[in-house]
Amino acid sequence: MKIINRLLDSRITSLIARIVATFIYWWTAIERITDWPKSVSSMAEHGLQPAAAFSAAVLATQVVAPALIIWGPLAWLGSGWLVIFSMIALSIVHPFWEGGPRAAMQMHNAIIICSLCGGLVLCAIVRRLEARLDQAGLAPGARGGD
Repeated sequence: MKIINRLLDSRITSLIARIVATFIYWWTAIERITDWPKSVSSMAEHGLQPAAAFSAAVLATQVVAPALIIWGPLAWLGSGWLVIFSMIALSIVHPFWEGGPRAAMQMHNAIIICSLCGGLVLCAIVRRLEARLDQAGLAPGARGGD
């Protein structure tokens, strides 16, 4: 149990968790950068015009918001940004409520996105608790913190 507590208290574990929690966003940003024409085309397919501007805004979101979460002090901002972005994207890209042959897959994707949003909120909560422990001098490894 002691080793589990140390792992859960570790700032390295927290950092790795934030990197993993944001993986889908920064990985998609890499794909967007490496195939820009496909990215712009995807925006146009969903009726978002001007497609290049929407693609650039999505790219900025997929780079900056995860960076804020990974960095830490503004994890709340990055998390909120990605939750709002994800809910808007869900309504555009996965409209399960419209029915049709893809409704079940769209619903499945919506459930995954909602769960991801919960994880993003937890990232912000953990960073806030870590900051409060630091301010109180109670961070793991600090005097009196172990």
